[in-house]
Amino acid sequence: MRNPEIYRKAIGSLLYLATNSRPGIAIGTSILTKKVSDPEQADWTEVKRIFRYLKYTRDLKLRLGDQSDQVNRKLFRYVDADWGSDVHDRKSNTGYFFKYLAAPIVWTCRKQDRVTLIH
Repeated sequence: MRNPEIYRKAIGSLLYLATNSRPGIAIGTSILTKKVSDPEQADWTEVKRIFRYLKYTRDLKLRLGDQSDQVNRKLFRYVDADWGSDVHDRKSNTGYFFKYLAAPIVWTCRKQDRVTLIH
């Protein structure tokens, strides 16, 4: 891709959506932000894949569950890490996701700042 400005605008749009209404694209968008200064064709292909996902899931909405439903009144949490899959710096991506009343309330994904070695 020869014009990184278009790539940066696309990533900015995806970051806005991930932050405000579509947490499901947060990790993919986060990974793609690493290439904003020098995107390759494969990065642009992944950006277009996320936009296609958004197009075909535009009718899905974040919704709070029925408050009378006792199952959904619990706070659920999910945590995951990819254990150093970035071959350049061996740092892990990690994230968490909390939901209450069947709706996401907080989430994050980021690269860890340290590498842990097991001896």
